[in-house]
Parts: sequence; structure tokens; C-alpha cells
Amino acid sequence: MDFWLDIADTDVSKGMRRIWSNPLTRDAGLQVALAQLGAWESSRDDDATIASATERRASRHLGPRSVSLSMTDGTDYVGNPIFELGFVVPKRMISGREVELATEAGPRTMYLSYIGDAYLGISAYNSRMSSETLLSGELKLTNGDTAITRNPRPVVVFAKDAYSDTFISVDHIPAAWPSRIMVQNKPEWVDQIRAILDDSASPDYRVVGPGENGLPEDWVLFDDVQVLRAGDPMLTVNDNFSGLVPRLVPAVTLSGGLRIPGDVDRFSALRPPQITVTSDADDPLSLECEWRNPHSFKLMSTKLSAPRVPPFQVSLEGSDLMRDNKTLKPNDYTLVLKAGRTVKQRLEFRVRDSSFYITQRSLGYEGEMVHVRRNLCGPSRPPRWTSCRTSTCRVPSTTWTRWRWRLSHWTSRSPRSRGGTRPRVSCTRSAAMNYPHPRAHPA
Repeated sequence: MDFWLDIADTDVSKGMRRIWSNPLTRDAGLQVALAQLGAWESSRDDDATIASATERRASRHLGPRSVSLSMTDGTDYVGNPIFELGFVVPKRMISGREVELATEAGPRTMYLSYIGDAYLGISAYNSRMSSETLLSGELKLTNGDTAITRNPRPVVVFAKDAYSDTFISVDHIPAAWPSRIMVQNKPEWVDQIRAILDDSASPDYRVVGPGENGLPEDWVLFDDVQVLRAGDPMLTVNDNFSGLVPRLVPAVTLSGGLRIPGDVDRFSALRPPQITVTSDADDPLSLECEWRNPHSFKLMSTKLSAPRVPPFQVSLEGSDLMRDNKTLKPNDYTLVLKAGRTVKQRLEFRVRDSSFYITQRSLGYEGEMVHVRRNLCGPSRPPRWTSCRTSTCRVPSTTWTRWRWRLSHWTSRSPRSRGGTRPRVSCTRSAAMNYPHPRAHPA
């Protein structure tokens, strides 16, 4: 798949490239491709095999179905931070929220809760199960005719789900993405994990010992893990550590920052994302950023990083994208990753602040409406002014004309305005003139 998408001269759709470039969706796309290739290979057999392959292809059951573990940050009854374990199931795998958990005393019915926009899950506490049983036992869930299982593993890799702030177990650790690793408390295994992370990950990770912060007594947690490259293959010869080898392609990853909820990837201008460049080769890569001027719509570009050998991280501070107050300019940006003159990846992200309406249109269905606030009390103003009677705040005559009828309509119902005088405007009411249209008034 890597050769077909990155090296071979083939006409691959943009959607498939987008699925393969995202580490969180690559496994699902691979399962679909394997199922389709399996059905295609078996089409040369006899009629019975053709019928069974067609039945498998028409079914929704693509590949084995497995339960994933989840981990969230919580607090105990006195406010101490703890790690809460649970399990999740993709919503597309089951119908409804009711499942049956197989136990030694018989099946137990439970109802799953929504985890982000793609999962249903429940915590170990709500399912009346200990964290040790959840990690070391075999899970069997039933939903109608669908059976979902999970076999215990000595090493569990968690990747952060950006939309639910939950860490969900994955088969392979993603590159340049917040992750966690749980391993059984065996000295040789813990030392091996340390050696792998020292060779391939950022040195900012920390170790949480067994029994600390709600962890089981026989497990150790590696928190704040961010793998940047594929390390020494001799360190991951054991199959238990194969999940610590990321599937690398030349890619740009956005992590951290304050993500604004919605169907479109948007970040706050006060906390922009962190940019990390990873690759499976030692060829130097450069990073550029493109955007359009909001006034002239002219395409602008700036170089964020000169050609460097990955992995490396890029800071937006000091670039042309920053304002004088050390915040990012609100706009739609496109990161362009290049190897020489060849474009390896284009990644779009949006930055917003309080000057943008957060409405149904801002979720990406019909574009976005921009609301630029106008400060009416500044030093540079148009020559024509109308003063407020009860305040020193000045209002432009054009804005006053726009609001004069509405203010007269408000006060025409009161006895004070029956004499025909112009309504008195308070400072609070005149501050409402900042809104460009009467429908935008908060009252």
C-alpha cells in the first residue's frame, strides 16, 4: 500500500490518500483494502468460492471485530488525579447501545455511552469490573448476532482521540501523536520499553509506577509519549513490542493546541497546534505555509522550515503568521511538505478567534460568516459624529441613523417618549452600536 500510494505512478483518489496519511484512519482503510483484495483473489476459483466471496464482500463484517480499551483522566473523591480505564466499540459495528458482557456468572446487560463521534463505551467502574480484570482478562461482547472479543496483551498502546479527549488502544503507535503505553510490571519489559522510547520518542515522557494514580498493582504506565521515528529494529524483535513501531510516511502532524468543536478542524488563535514532521527516510524535507490575504484574496506563502532531516518540530512563533500580541492570525492555512521541489503532503487547518461567529454555517456545511468587530471609541473616526446624551461615548451618524428607528420603536411604548423627543441612550445601549446589524444585538 505504501508503494502504491507514495512511489508508484498510479491515479489514487484524494480521499484514499487522506485516509492513508492519517495514522488514526490508516488501519481501518487497510482492513477494507484487505477484504477487497481477498474477494478479488478468490474470484478465480470455482462457483462456490465466488458465492462465498460475494457474500463476504456484501457483508458489513470486514475483518475481525475487536474491543478497544480506553483511558481517561479523572479525579478521586478527594481530588487526586487518577487514570480511569474502560472499553469502547466503534459505533458502526453495533446497532443501538445495549450489549451483553460474558462473565463467569452469565451474561450481563449494560448500556454504552457516546465517546466522541465514533465510539460507544463504558468505564470499568460502571461495568462493575476491576482494571486488572479489564487488562488481563478476555472480553466478550454480544450485540444481536454480532460478537466482539478482545484477547489480553502484556503491552497496550493508547492513542489520543482528538474529539473526545480519550486515549483509545491501537495496534500500532501513531507517529508524532500523544500516546500512552501500559506494560506489565516486569523489570526486563519495563527496561525494554525505556530503551525503545529513548531511541525513538521525545524525551518528555514520564513513568507512573504500579498502584499510583489508580493504576493496577501489576502494571506500569508511560505517559506523555510522542514517537518521532522508527527506532532500532533490534529493540522491537519481540512480538510484544511490535506495536511500538510506527508506520511512517513523510507526513505533517498537528497535535496539541485548543481544538474548537465541530466537523471542521479548527484551532484557537490563543493556542495554535504543534507541528511535527516525520518520515521513514533520511531525505531532507522543508515546510511551507500558504494562505490568502483576507482583504485582497491574494495567495501568500512563507517558509516555516529550511530543508532538514526529519523528525523535527516547527514553532510558529516569529513567523509571518503571528500578530503583535503573540497570537496567530485567524485564517485558513495550508501546510506544504516538500522534498526538494516535490510536494509530499498538503495539510489544511483553520485558526479562529472571537471575531468569528460560531454558528451552523461555521461548521463547514455552507462556508463561514466572518464578524469583524468595530471599535467605535478609538482615536481615528469618520468626520461626522452624533453624541450620546447620557454618556461620553460617540456614535457615528450613519450608525445612529440605522438604529434611530429601532430605538424610537423601543421607547414609543413608554410614557416618557410621548412628547416626541429623541430617546435617551444609555452607555450600555450605545455600546450595542458595535454590532453591524440590529439582529446581532444580544438583547
